[in-house]
Amino acid sequence: IWHLWHYDSLNDRERLRGELMKNKDWVEKYVPTIRPWILRQDLRVMNPVVDILPSDGTTGNLYELRIYRTVLGGAAHYAENFKAVRKARDKYSPIWGAWTGELPQPNEWIHLWRYKSLQERFEARAAAMKDPEWQAYLAKGPQLLAEMHSTLLIPTNYSPLK
Repeated sequence: IWHLWHYDSLNDRERLRGELMKNKDWVEKYVPTIRPWILRQDLRVMNPVVDILPSDGTTGNLYELRIYRTVLGGAAHYAENFKAVRKARDKYSPIWGAWTGELPQPNEWIHLWRYKSLQERFEARAAAMKDPEWQAYLAKGPQLLAEMHSTLLIPTNYSPLK
């Protein structure tokens, strides 16, 4: 399960977590129930490059979260390069959110895409690959990239991004 939370600051996050720990139902009911199911937790603090788009009310969406670990300093270059080509890429499927990493990995370029289906994803990516502007952007990537991960996400029934 992936959770994407927005906080105004790290202090705001800490304050809200403190308030949650005062919630008796959370501490005494929810946490003991869910704890056996949690095998691992990874936390990322990210800086927005492209804000998450608000829900447009559609359902049945599929999301792709792409995380690129870059060479030292490469995330900022990915972000700047992407801002310059965003309009060209948005023609095929608009980006849903993008960030650079802060903690624990400052050298990450993280981006989130929304599709109606896996087929739409394949079609959008194939069309974008033919676009000369997008090809020029992609050509700048290999020297910045150390590792790449792509995860397909299906929103839960309570997710605002469903």
